[in-house]
Formats: sequence, C-alpha cells, structure tokens
Amino acid sequence: MTLSRTCRIAIACTLSAILALAGCSTPVESSPSPSSTHVGGVEVTVPALWADPAKGVGGIEPAVVWAGTIGPPGFGLDLQTIEAQGAGASWRAASASAAAVGTMYSGLDPATVDIDFQVTGPIDGPSAGAILTVGVLAALRNTPLKPGVTMTGTISPDGSVGPVGGVDSKLKAARDAGYDTVLLPPANMKVRSSATGEAVSVEQLGKELGITVVSVPTLAEAYEAFTGTSFEPEAPVPYALPSSVTSAAHATAQAMVARIDEAIAQAPARLPRLATYEQQAVDARAALVAGDDAAAYGIGVDDYLRVARATAEATIIAAIDKDGLRAANAQVRADAQSGIDDAATAIRAGSVTTGLGLEQQLSLPAALAWPTDASARLTVLLKGLPADADEPMLVLATRIVAEQRASIDVFLPDALAVVRAMPSETAMTEERTIEFLSQYTNFLVRAGDANLAYLNVVFGGGSPSTAGSDLASLVPVVSELSNLAKQIPVDEQPLAQEIEQSSTAMTYFVVSTSSITATQAFGLNGFDTDSVINAASPGALTDSVETGLATVSGFASQLSQRGLDAGYPVWSAT
Repeated sequence: MTLSRTCRIAIACTLSAILALAGCSTPVESSPSPSSTHVGGVEVTVPALWADPAKGVGGIEPAVVWAGTIGPPGFGLDLQTIEAQGAGASWRAASASAAAVGTMYSGLDPATVDIDFQVTGPIDGPSAGAILTVGVLAALRNTPLKPGVTMTGTISPDGSVGPVGGVDSKLKAARDAGYDTVLLPPANMKVRSSATGEAVSVEQLGKELGITVVSVPTLAEAYEAFTGTSFEPEAPVPYALPSSVTSAAHATAQAMVARIDEAIAQAPARLPRLATYEQQAVDARAALVAGDDAAAYGIGVDDYLRVARATAEATIIAAIDKDGLRAANAQVRADAQSGIDDAATAIRAGSVTTGLGLEQQLSLPAALAWPTDASARLTVLLKGLPADADEPMLVLATRIVAEQRASIDVFLPDALAVVRAMPSETAMTEERTIEFLSQYTNFLVRAGDANLAYLNVVFGGGSPSTAGSDLASLVPVVSELSNLAKQIPVDEQPLAQEIEQSSTAMTYFVVSTSSITATQAFGLNGFDTDSVINAASPGALTDSVETGLATVSGFASQLSQRGLDAGYPVWSAT
C-alpha cells in the first residue's frame, strides 16, 4: 500500500533530522586527501559496476565521491565524458539519492555538507545508487574502503538495497578487473542460465569465476563489508518505547479496531468480500488482545482502507444508477475538493508547536505527510478526471478519494497523538530549529528535483497521461509535489511554516524516490494509490521492513543515551 510505504520511508527522514540537530555526529575532517581537487574535505573513489546486457559486456567505473563542510551546502555531479553525459538523468537520480540517504544516515546537518560526484566513463544509472551511498558515508566519516571489493544495487531511503540487471556480465567484469569480492542485493543471488534458462546460484557462479559473492540487503551491511567498521555505534542499551508512547499507541490501536467494526456495520448490504473484511477485523482484535498493538494497528489500517474503498465503490455505483454519470462526477469532484480543503486545514493545525519539544517538532513533518500526500493525490485526481468519465473511472476516483479521506481524518490524528505523547527535549532554541528545518527542506527539494528529472526521462520527457488507471499513478503526484516545492522560499520562515514546508519537501523526496525504486528494488506491479500490490521480490520487501526497523531502533538507542527520544519513528517502523 503506497501510503503506508510513503510514511514508513519518511521515518528515516525524521530520525536523521533528530540525529543532525542533536549533533550526534561530527563533521568530516577538513584536511584534503592527496588526490582531491577540492579545498578540504575527503575524497573516496568507489568502483561502480556497470553492464550493457544487450551487448553482454560490463566494467568498473571508478566514480569519485567528495564530501566536505566548507562552502555552500548541496551536491553536484560532474559528468566528464560524452558516454557519462548520455545517461545524465540516471546518474543525477542515483547521486541525488546517494547524497540524501548518505547524509541522512550520517547524522550530519545537511546545512554543513557539500557533496560532489565525478564520473568519467560508462555508467549504469540507479544501479550504482548503493555503492555511491557507501562512498558518501565513507567520505563523510573519513573512512577508507577495502581494496578488492565492488558492488551493484539501488538504494532506497530506508537503507534497503534493491536488485539490478546484468549481474552475470558484472561478475565477469569484476573478475577481469581484479576484484575478489562482489556485493549484491538479495534478489540478485540467483540468475537465469543462458544455456538452460534455469535459476542458478550466483554464489556458485562466483566460485567458478574465482570471486566471492556476498548478499547485502541493507546499506548497513554494505558499508560494513566495504569498510570493516560499524555502520552504527554500538548501543549499550536496546531502545524501548516510553510508556507514554506505548499508551498512546495502544489507544490508537483500540480506536482503529472499533472504527473497523463501525465501518463494517455501516457498510452497504451485500458488500463484496465482506467476509474477508470481517475476518481481518477478527485478526486485528486478536492481535490487540494478545498485546501486539503494532500488529493490531497495522492490520486495522489495511482493513479500514479496504472497507472504505469498497463502501465508496458501492455508493458511487448506486449513485450512477440513480442519478447518472454527470451527477456522480460532480459528487466525486466535490468530495475531492473537500478533501483538499480539509487537508490544508489539518496541515495548518498540525504544524502548531505550542508546548512541543525538539523531537516532537522534528517528528511533525513526517506525521503531516499523511495530509500532504493526500492533498497532492486529490489535486492530481481533479486535474485528470474528465467531464465525461465513464463508470470504471469514477469508481477508481471515488476509491482514491476514500483512501485520502482516511489519511486526513484518521491516520493523521493517530500519528499526531503518538508524536504528542513523546518525551521531548526542550533545550534547543526556536531560532536554531528554524534554521535547521529551512536547510533540511532545501536539501530534500534538491534531491526530489533530481528524481523527477530521471522520471521525466523514463516517461519520455513527461509524466504519463491522466487517463484511466493513471489517476492513481505516482508520477503525476510527484509532478504536483514538485509544483508545491517550487513555492517554498529558500530563506527562513516562522517555525509553523517551516514545519509545513519540511513536510512538503519530505513527501516530495519520498514519493519521487518510491516511484523510482518500487520496480527496481521490489519488482512491484501496480505501485500506485489504489491497486493491490504484488511483489516479484517479496523477500526484498521483507528485508526492507525488518532491516528498516532494526536500523531505526539502533539509532534510537543512540539518541536515548543522549536524553533524546525517537518514539514516533520507532512506533511507525514497528
């Protein structure tokens, strides 16, 4: 489900904001490396694997990553040859994601970080994202990479490493270039034999080539394999959710189960698949009784959305039968506009920080991703819904409206309840928080812009048409979020406005990255607002969820040792 994934990825942004503003990491050393063309900073060369499957060839591109804390913040990409320039958008997307994810996981304030990439030869687009992210982190931490190790894989904001193509060619290229270890995403640990068409073990293929192949599902494992050092510091005490957060979470889980019962009771008679929804409600209640509030809430969210969409579908079909297509179209439009208006009101109300401490303030943008995302999707729907829409399109549109209403009316209040329950540090001055959020927002907008440029190339210079199922596509939503991001002032604004703007920037970055990585990382079919999602790589999805929680909990443990709480990000991940 897109919305759940969107807001789950946003927790990485939230956690990194707390880390950065709390000063949990130290800047890179300013002494230059011997080969650096920059003043100060640290330079790392990463051996990025590339392949041209059509020609059956591959190679190593020694991409240079430089990171420093001198000069204006941002990231740049220097494509130094025609070959490299030919895939500029691909490299910009990969480097932007690497810069954003690497900076977030470094815990550094993005206002202090400048990153530059230099590429001189053939490239392989987003499949270099993971190794570039390792390079960014290594440069920011001034940690050398082990010789003889190379890698291929995409990177997601939650730190998961996604599959790529041309693995057999890349393994041969690594062997020919003298590398003895290749790091691969878990989903690439089997390839199809060109001779038999059967799946064969990549580990065995590696042995035949005389190289070691290692599966690395996460950025953490890739970084540790490349550097021999820990991705995150050892936490002396595992993080535990504070009692105030667990109480709030329990209350939201109870309310969600009750809400499902009410929705099912009020659903139209003979609602399709009603027995399935009723069984899912039983499962949610059983989890609640067993004390597993996270499972109860997660199952409940899924069930509530299914019931809401099915109810909306039955209602609009009845309206079409009674009043005709034109009247039903007008009703859908009115409902969508009402949702947009209510989302704006909810964002303004939710950004008020009276009585909130530092961690709560920094968690608000992720919570506000619910109405921010909903508003963008409803705006796209209004723009794309034709006046002569037929019944299938109106059914799809009303299902989308129902889902976005749930985001605004249900999921946002639940998220805010958990945020407000967090124990929170209050020592940071409002001026410093404003300064940080302004720079963090600008940073995420730049990364989102790079992602959008890549999507425009993929879709032939623009987003797909807004006909049919494209009403639910993420790509027009990214474009709409881009329009909103363009309106964000680069200078500092009052705190409430900065929180609103940070939510827009975060949502823009997350949705644009999701649009790129959904198919690449997880093989998702129909990654959009409304459809049921089927994953070609369910193992990659499972790894992403489990390792995402582990990473969030690990960093939360570090924060707790400094008297800072990350209750909302950890609860969201759980």
